[in-house]
Amino acid sequence: MARKQRAEQWAEHRRQREEEDRRRRVIVITEFDAGESRIKEADRMDHDEWTDWKPFPDPTKGDFIVAPFGPGCYELRLMGSGQLVLFGSAGHVAYRMCSLHPSGAGTRNNSKKREYVGAHLPRIEYRVIAFASRDEARDFERRELLSRRDQYIFKT
Repeated sequence: MARKQRAEQWAEHRRQREEEDRRRRVIVITEFDAGESRIKEADRMDHDEWTDWKPFPDPTKGDFIVAPFGPGCYELRLMGSGQLVLFGSAGHVAYRMCSLHPSGAGTRNNSKKREYVGAHLPRIEYRVIAFASRDEARDFERRELLSRRDQYIFKT
């Protein structure tokens, strides 16, 4: 009986998590689709080329992340000083970067990064680069970003 109950609890937990993830993806897509000019801006995102640095969006003001809905890498830095804050790669860059907002998304344990971004939000900017596959993004991260991780506040 206990085993069956645990299995049912796990199934319900997984269903709730999947529903929460689906809602977050819909929110990102809805915010992204909010303006045609913004869609055109995202369409200009080339593979193998960094975007320009952009202010990190403030979700309380209705801002949103312009990033690939697929594989790529991202970097955050402080405006003015150029101090690199953090980097990463993901199979779904826009979703991964949402986890860096103070409210957070996803299940990653990155509370220190979220706190830092929240405390410095007006001064944070980001850039992204899209790739055709997750493997390409990981290779780029290893080759280009990990090799200079000592320059970042958060090294992973």
